[in-house]
Amino acid sequence: MTQRYVLVFFIWGLEVLLGIKTRKILAGFYNGHGGKYEPGESFFAAVVRECKKECGLYPKNEKLQPSSRLTVENLKADGSLEMHIVDIVRIDDFSGRVIESSEEMVGNHWFKIHDLPADGFRPEELIWIKDFLLGKDFIVKIGYDAKGEIIAYHVDRLV
Repeated sequence: MTQRYVLVFFIWGLEVLLGIKTRKILAGFYNGHGGKYEPGESFFAAVVRECKKECGLYPKNEKLQPSSRLTVENLKADGSLEMHIVDIVRIDDFSGRVIESSEEMVGNHWFKIHDLPADGFRPEELIWIKDFLLGKDFIVKIGYDAKGEIIAYHVDRLV
């Protein structure tokens, strides 16, 4: 089974808005904002819907497109493979007011990109996230076993 997601990082100067996920993928860790695409939904529509709900901000540019991609493969105990494809984007032109928490995110807060809370991220994210936030784009592939341990990891920097 394959699920598609959007992941947004709002950038304000040299700061990024992060929140702590309360459930599902990356629960208990800092992350950007986003979620699953609804059937037939465009990238922009998914970004607006998810971000308004999770942090109160939304992009102004309707032609917004993802700049990076994360593919996560989870091997299940029954031997089946679950795949998550995440379209990722940085947004520096936005509207709205930051809400501190929602059902899926708590502690929304602006962090200096050069001073991210290292203990707030999964170790595999730390390999690429700071460079991404500073403008470098990537294709990241991560494979997990049924226990949630990394069994494969690859990062390609886009030129």
